[in-house]
Amino acid sequence: MTVEQPILNLLVIGAGGRGEAYTNALKTSKFVKITGIADPNTVRLKNLKNFYLGLRPDMDSSEIKEYSDWKNCVEDANLYHGVLICVMDQMHRDVAVTFADLGKHLLCEKPMATTWQECKDIFDAVIRNNVLLAVGHVLRYSPHNVMLKSLLDEGAVGDIVNINHTEPVGFQHFAHSYVRGNWKNQKTSTFSLMAKCCHDIDVLMWILGSDNCKKISSFGSLSHFKKSKKPLKAGNAVRCLDCEAESNCCYSAKKIYFDSFEKGSKGWPVRAITDIEDIPHIIEALENSDYGKCVYESDNNVLDNQIVSLDFGDVTATMTMVAFSKEICFRKMCFYGTKGEIYSDSKTIQVYDFLTDKTTEYKPEIVEESGHGGGDLGLAACFAGAMRDVIINQKPLAEAQIDNIKCTPMDMLVSHKVVFLAEQARLKGTVVDINDEIISDLFV
Repeated sequence: MTVEQPILNLLVIGAGGRGEAYTNALKTSKFVKITGIADPNTVRLKNLKNFYLGLRPDMDSSEIKEYSDWKNCVEDANLYHGVLICVMDQMHRDVAVTFADLGKHLLCEKPMATTWQECKDIFDAVIRNNVLLAVGHVLRYSPHNVMLKSLLDEGAVGDIVNINHTEPVGFQHFAHSYVRGNWKNQKTSTFSLMAKCCHDIDVLMWILGSDNCKKISSFGSLSHFKKSKKPLKAGNAVRCLDCEAESNCCYSAKKIYFDSFEKGSKGWPVRAITDIEDIPHIIEALENSDYGKCVYESDNNVLDNQIVSLDFGDVTATMTMVAFSKEICFRKMCFYGTKGEIYSDSKTIQVYDFLTDKTTEYKPEIVEESGHGGGDLGLAACFAGAMRDVIINQKPLAEAQIDNIKCTPMDMLVSHKVVFLAEQARLKGTVVDINDEIISDLFV
């Protein structure tokens, strides 16, 4: 007789894009169900609930509780085994610490938090309460990067000497998210290296070892999206719909949202500016919200290009983030080793062997329905597997953390520390040591 597996219940806090991404990633899990969703936006909450029910025909609407405020979930904490934290970055600390103190396992979207102290608060709460922690460093979990690391660990290029990693954000993506959108201003979010590229830094830490980073430097600027770069023809226009230069502007909100919708584009980024995707609501957003503003008239202050240099002893690495690219987050990595080199472009891995003068190409599985090349699915599956091992299989928590999530809370904390130190190095114009103290005043 087959014994039915117990069901583990998850609470999703935040019904935006990342909440949907992890919800989608968990659709095939046989032992995990989303049974609670919290979001103050009723439309988005209902949309996410209906989206998940569409993925899980075995479930009924009454099985998923709705909350207008995450704090209202606290009294129902006993109903849930784990929490997916998908709220805005500056809310992560309070949500994570609250539910860790209630003994709930956590999957927290990246970054952990927007200040070093808040990152440490989350780490301390997780350790204090002996709960699992996964952070949205999804690049560790894509089939492409798992294969890439395996090849490197097997010595495909000998000893690694240098890594070049590039994150081309995409010109319209950057304008949407970091000039007009939620991550445009450090005071209401965080600096762009943390918001956009903490998982890019994390990949380097994963490959080279979080204990091995020694020194860090960084340079960058807000080079373009500022009033001094505004075309003369744009005059005093504040919104794209009122601008004489709109037709010649590649960052035009009309082009990014209205025109693309008319051409049949659905979902992101249109979904991010209006809860109802139709022409009247898009026009309303362009006329009244920040998403309709000129990119040279916004209150943005985060960098649009940055380079980070990392010293790992005998290995050096660079990470470049740049807004101005055709490709959207189509990351590229070059590895230079003592026996060969690897070029990786998010779809293929090319390994060149010095001795044989031959190049071998690998094409890892690409999970089209999961973001970050399957990384969203990979992380969600690892978190669910870790919960199953701890709760159902009674495996020691530290063992389940490593076996499934593949890194410790300390690894995640150190990875964030490197990001803070990189920005500190840029702001001070110096090289910092990994053991340097983080100057909190720099990030206020």
